[in-house]
Amino acid sequence: MFVSKYPHCTIKQLTGKEWLTPIQSLHKQVQEELSADKKHFLLPKDGGYFYNLLSGRGGVLLGVFVKNKLVGSTVLSLCNNFTEAKAEKRLTYDDKAGLVRKDCGNQSVGVIQSLCVLKDFYKQGLSSPLLETALTFAQQADVARVFAQVAVDNVPSWQQFLSNQFAILDVWKTDYNRYLLHHLSKQEHKAFFKQDHPFRMELGLHTTDMATTLPLVVKGQAEKGRKGCKWENSFRPRALCLAFA
Repeated sequence: MFVSKYPHCTIKQLTGKEWLTPIQSLHKQVQEELSADKKHFLLPKDGGYFYNLLSGRGGVLLGVFVKNKLVGSTVLSLCNNFTEAKAEKRLTYDDKAGLVRKDCGNQSVGVIQSLCVLKDFYKQGLSSPLLETALTFAQQADVARVFAQVAVDNVPSWQQFLSNQFAILDVWKTDYNRYLLHHLSKQEHKAFFKQDHPFRMELGLHTTDMATTLPLVVKGQAEKGRKGCKWENSFRPRALCLAFA
């Protein structure tokens, strides 16, 4: 079993059916601790979802432990390509214009999902080690693209992703607004602010209100001249400034 030790916690890869009840209990408790207006921060998963992960199918299940107590977890789902990730509903992003699928091509895709920590362990620096370990697994598996989907109103979560070198690519809405985030390599991070980056040219991200804490990221340069919008020539949406400035 993979184990990574930090000064304040330990990250373990969870494998074997003996972890099925503990991981389901953890998710149930986290969901119960969320207020009614935040239940969508952690969507429920059935036993089959966790059983497959614990059996080594479909990805990696990671747990974070404090004093040998399981207090949080996350999942790195692994797919052969973007199309497969969509078909298996690892990604629910609509991608109506097909731009992300086109950019990904047939490259392998990882999706970080179900990041959660018990309420008593909030603000103890546990999410970052989970993300770091998930990204390490993705790198070792030669995953070309790593994505995440986070509710717009789940501010602590997407801020955590931004501080771990993710960027917001788009926002879309089904029953609530969600961000699509993409992990950037160091080279991509530099290119992300240049004219020739594919997402820079095709998605045309910009902020609509530079005074707000929450970024609003939309597609299409047709919005450039809309009243109240400010085009960022250096391509530094507020969401990125929070993490990389």
